[in-house]
Amino acid sequence: MIINIITRFNFSAFRQESAPQSAPKYIPGTLAASLTTVQENSNLKYSNNMAKAFLSHSSIDKPLVEKISSGLGTLSIIDSKTFEEGMGNLEEIIFSLDKTDLFVLFISDKALKSKWVQEEIVLAKERNDINLIKRFFPIIIDENINHQDARIPQWIKDNYNLKPVLRYGKILRLIKRRLREIVWDRHPILKQRDQLFVGRNEILKKFEERIDDINLEEPFVIVSSGLKRIGRRTFIKKALLKGNVIFKESYDFPVITISSRESIEDFILKIYDLGFSSEREFPDFMEIDLNEKIDLAISLLKDCQKVKELVLVEDTGGIVLPDRTISIWFMKILEHYRKYGLEDKTTICIASDFRVLQQSIVHYDSIVAFDIQELTKKERTGLFKRSTSIFNLDISNDDLNYFIENTSGFPEQIYFCMDFIRKTSVKEAKENIEIIKNYQKELFSSIVKDIELSSEAKFIISTLVEFDFISTEFLCELHPEIELDVIEKQIVDLNGKALVEYIGANKEYIRLNDGIRDFLLRAGYRISSNVKERLKKHIELFIKTDSSVNEDISDFFYSMKGALLSDYKFQSRLLLPSHYLKTMIALYEIDRDFKNVIVLADKVLEKEVKIDLSIRREIRYWLCLALAREKDERFKNEVQFFKDSDYNFLFGFYYRMIGKPDYALEKYEQAITQRHNFARAQRELVQVLSTLELFDEALGHAKENYENEKSNPFHIQAYFDCLIRTNNPKDSDRQLLRLLDELKKINTRKANEMACLAEADYYLLVRGKPDQAKRIIDGALDEFGISLYSLNRKFNIAEKSANNVDMQDIISKFKQRFSSSKSSDKNILLIMEAKLAAHNGQEKRAISIIDSLNFYPEKSKERLKYNIQQIIKPAANRARPEPFGSG
Repeated sequence: MIINIITRFNFSAFRQESAPQSAPKYIPGTLAASLTTVQENSNLKYSNNMAKAFLSHSSIDKPLVEKISSGLGTLSIIDSKTFEEGMGNLEEIIFSLDKTDLFVLFISDKALKSKWVQEEIVLAKERNDINLIKRFFPIIIDENINHQDARIPQWIKDNYNLKPVLRYGKILRLIKRRLREIVWDRHPILKQRDQLFVGRNEILKKFEERIDDINLEEPFVIVSSGLKRIGRRTFIKKALLKGNVIFKESYDFPVITISSRESIEDFILKIYDLGFSSEREFPDFMEIDLNEKIDLAISLLKDCQKVKELVLVEDTGGIVLPDRTISIWFMKILEHYRKYGLEDKTTICIASDFRVLQQSIVHYDSIVAFDIQELTKKERTGLFKRSTSIFNLDISNDDLNYFIENTSGFPEQIYFCMDFIRKTSVKEAKENIEIIKNYQKELFSSIVKDIELSSEAKFIISTLVEFDFISTEFLCELHPEIELDVIEKQIVDLNGKALVEYIGANKEYIRLNDGIRDFLLRAGYRISSNVKERLKKHIELFIKTDSSVNEDISDFFYSMKGALLSDYKFQSRLLLPSHYLKTMIALYEIDRDFKNVIVLADKVLEKEVKIDLSIRREIRYWLCLALAREKDERFKNEVQFFKDSDYNFLFGFYYRMIGKPDYALEKYEQAITQRHNFARAQRELVQVLSTLELFDEALGHAKENYENEKSNPFHIQAYFDCLIRTNNPKDSDRQLLRLLDELKKINTRKANEMACLAEADYYLLVRGKPDQAKRIIDGALDEFGISLYSLNRKFNIAEKSANNVDMQDIISKFKQRFSSSKSSDKNILLIMEAKLAAHNGQEKRAISIIDSLNFYPEKSKERLKYNIQQIIKPAANRARPEPFGSG
């Protein structure tokens, strides 16, 4: 929705609160106003029908109201010249009131003494009575005033629930909520879409039974778990409404996020940032024990209860852990909150990626957990029917049944389908049903195309990829060359496409959808050199000044990580274990600086007794990965911290790094046996099997990885590589072309390079056109530069054509380019040399090279020797050789 805020500011320099009792005389030009346009979270835009708010207050309260006006939007105009010359202030106020939808009255002692405010109340009531003003909203902002004050007009006492709201954040949220209700009233289609909810009846019934159970107190925590965008947050709101925990559809949760790389310290600072607590100084989190941290967390949650707010936590593995248990620190909050005088009423709602193991909470009546599954066919039917009604789409029952049968249980997919029909037609939607089936991949592909068309969008998106979350103000600071309204429009567009979401108490922060963020990171989106330089200067200033968490917490979290990256000896009492962990991950994944990952891990683990177990585990996990990359024998000691599947996975990775693929295979297979759906281990297993040319064995795992994440170009490429190198690739022609098309549609630089390599393989191994394959590879080398994979593909083409000169040239380039001690690279080189020796008729040398491969499974060596024999045989007797190449 679009909200326009008309804010009146009274300046004591021009207006005296001690004016005479007679009707106020307004002096021309003394009223300042702010006209602000804010686009809220909505896919529908109503630019010509904006909801407007008038903020009535005493001049003494001006600082608070100015801050609220700023919070309502960033384009405030505070300038007396806004009004036409010669127009009296009374006329100006009447003119503004006549355009107002929401009249906000800030009640304080000074406001009740002000004749100017009293006059505005009278004018507002007149317009409210005849529905010119849609809502009248009085707020007590003075702790010395209560609802019984004789100066408050009786009609306000009779009709409104007057209560003190003393915190800026709470006031801002309440005003935004009232504005949203007004927009809903004006645009019922928006309200219907926001409130659209079908099914989940059994789970709602269970929740209602739990709330109504007189033998149990109201749960302090509600967990809704399931796949992302399955409807977890919507279920929470519907359940709370049904259980009379909240009473209005327009209720807007303050939102925080907790990831698997965060813990209680992050929870404390993020709850504090919601603004429900008075300012305070925090201790050194690396020095205090868990009990002291629990005390801090509960005291902040007590403040949430005081202002009657429920906190929604988007949890990606920090509270409900991947093993489905609840983190130790959160369980301690559940065990102790009553001791601190907190009430047994719902305070925390969690939308979790992981289902809660019910056995782990069976003895706790303060927490309930529900698993949100995909919509059933009956529920999908209901959602389709309601959606067609809301968007006024004429779809026959036969066509409706067709779409129901071809969609899964994700509400988002059904909305995508409806939007596709609305923009095209039922006929075209049916003809393109594969696009609707793979809606997320299509969505991501179209997003990248849109981003590439706009330099501003690309700059902004690249910055958002860098941050877990960021405020609009910090984003603007990093992009001074982009106009503020352009940045706001881009954010609105991104939000409308569900690419970003708002978090914080007042939705003051934005964060990228996790799926698109991962997609863009894989695509190579990074901040520009200009922004990188600005961030560097910003962090240098941050280090020189006292670290503060009272302002912009997105700035604080990012700058702490940046300070550690720039100086591993950086010290601050507000450094959190998660800052170390996230810095380690950045060093590992982006900078590939494995040595300093180890340095930081050792530094933070000096105080591991003060660190939550789950974070300690993550730190040791990345430490082990870095040690494996460095081929450091210390790995064998550090890995003992882990058990079962993690232990075997890490050892498999270590063996791969030190060039023992046969040992790596054994460990990866053990890890997958111990933990089903261990995606990371399956990815590694496919890579090792492909390197060993065991494509038949890799195919099933590669296909499963692809089916689980079809938008991941690495999975598409791995599946393509295995499919084209098993059995007769011509039998898989259509599937191969479809995978190739999917890679091209992703349209990122990395995916385009992968598509070139895959297309070269296709022309070589399916079409039998090595010349065309060579042209494609040469084009890829020109556009993307030399890589191990492109040289390997080029060797395969030369080998297939028996072009010994090209093979020798490629081997020479490989030696120059990849002369490291990495064992996997050496094995690729040795296999090339063995094949060249075979083509030169040097059978013994070729076999000897194959035998010299270290830690290579015997079955892989036998397969290579078989291929060598096929090359050596006279052409007349030669059977069609099996495909070559290491993938």
